[in-house]
Amino acid sequence: MSQRPLSSKLITQSTMSALTRAGYETVQDISTSTAEALSKNLNIPLAESRALFTSTSTSKLPLTQSAASLTTTTHKFSTHCPPVDKLLNGGLTRGHILEVSGPPGTMKEAIAVGVVRAFVERKEHVLFVRLLVLNSISFPFQTPNLNHHNRTALLDKVKQTMTKACATRSLTVVTTSQLATKVLNSDGTTGNFDTGSTAIMVPQLGPGYLPSGRTCRIIIHPETRTSGHIRVLSSPTYQPGKGSAPREPYIVVSVIVLPIARCNMPIVKRRREGV
Repeated sequence: MSQRPLSSKLITQSTMSALTRAGYETVQDISTSTAEALSKNLNIPLAESRALFTSTSTSKLPLTQSAASLTTTTHKFSTHCPPVDKLLNGGLTRGHILEVSGPPGTMKEAIAVGVVRAFVERKEHVLFVRLLVLNSISFPFQTPNLNHHNRTALLDKVKQTMTKACATRSLTVVTTSQLATKVLNSDGTTGNFDTGSTAIMVPQLGPGYLPSGRTCRIIIHPETRTSGHIRVLSSPTYQPGKGSAPREPYIVVSVIVLPIARCNMPIVKRRREGV
């Protein structure tokens, strides 16, 4: 792809500023993104984003390493958790982000380790370059000395960094997050412990630090110590409020996570000793 600077394109100054803040400088930097994702993530006009891609996609790509790297973004890596793989339509796409949330004691880290295992099985010798695992990413943001303004600025910086790394380096990211209590009023608006009528558990950081066009957010809902459901909070193909959220049941057998068939009678799968 061309190393031609984006500043040479016929775009407005505000769009150029948004691209620069996100770390995009050349035509190659945006080559693995899409016009829709770029428009949504950077809040720039869709028409300008499409024009930017139209102007970069008319030339034929040479058979170089850069051109070949575009095909790698379609590779999927199993999480070794069948319910999650099903929710991800076969696995985690290279260059995308998976956020896993859930209460303490659920299999958040096991899913992250499953992705690491998938990279190793593919003989990815650039494991620590191609795959980044951010375990308990919400922990550093819990310090009481971090005010709202600085917290928002840091999360925005994280988003910009991951957007550029995923787009230009095909970096795959897995993050795990604990849950926090959110109090709601009877009309569904955000409340407090004095006015609220109900409380729900939500990921501590919210979606603000993630590029929506490349991220799938899932949450684990345990019903017993070894079973429950895994639900999609949002993904490039599903947004909250647009139909029912995709979900899959799971059961933990030893260290193995197996899908449960949807039927009237519960199915318990056991592993033989020594297997």
